[in-house]
Amino acid sequence: MAAVGLVYHGVPGSHEDFVAQEALAHLLTNNPSGRLYKALVEKGLAAEVFGWPSPWAEPGVIELYAKVRQGDSLEKV
Repeated sequence: MAAVGLVYHGVPGSHEDFVAQEALAHLLTNNPSGRLYKALVEKGLAAEVFGWPSPWAEPGVIELYAKVRQGDSLEKV
């Protein structure tokens, strides 16, 4: 399996908006209702999607990934 990922700038773990980042990761990757889940897993482009925000002391990141089956197109994902 291979993976495709995106990393975006985020807020520090102590910031009041950190909970919103956690909610965003959940809304995108949740099985079966997440938007990335529906767009990638349900359509057979990816085997799995997952993501999380990093609760660092300094401004962090939010990471989103999709696992792609052997032989499937990374470019499509």
